[in-house]
Amino acid sequence: VYFIGLITSPENKNKLFLTYLFSFIIILLASLRYGVGPDYFNYQYTFNSIEISNLDYLFSSGGNEILFKLIIYFFKTLGFGYDFFNFSLALVSIIFLTRSYIRHSFNPTFSLWIFFCSFYFVWIMSGVRQGLALSIGTYYFLNFFQAKKPGKLIIVTLILSLIHASAIVYIPLYYFSKLKIKYINALFLISIII
Repeated sequence: VYFIGLITSPENKNKLFLTYLFSFIIILLASLRYGVGPDYFNYQYTFNSIEISNLDYLFSSGGNEILFKLIIYFFKTLGFGYDFFNFSLALVSIIFLTRSYIRHSFNPTFSLWIFFCSFYFVWIMSGVRQGLALSIGTYYFLNFFQAKKPGKLIIVTLILSLIHASAIVYIPLYYFSKLKIKYINALFLISIII
């Protein structure tokens, strides 16, 4: 998959087709996996522990965020197993990322390849909740930032934080990204020190 992404990444006239092709290959990889990532079996345990006959677990304070539990509940109610659930979350994440790259990148295949090399196994294959929240969040962050609609971004971010709390990062990021470059550099240095 790494080499296919590398070969299809150079800029050419078929960039949209190659982006969809590479995206499909990544989705195929997500559909064939078993036990990949340190959280794979933890999420399997969470999936299996939610009983569709008992809604008390959904609203308990411990464990995962409520919207993520409701997504599991929905899949279990329809009779799907963990593998299909896991694949579906990866599919949604990759679709949102692919759409983001097609809309906002000069070379979407290369952007998708960088994501694959850097974050695919961390987010999509391991931190499923975080990957889902941040993939969808990235799409909406870029669109709302470009359209200058912070209100809509805040609403979407709050909803996504019900899947994983890390989505909250988009709210300060929206305002930090409007700062002058010298302030952004100062924040960058502070973050390294911290």
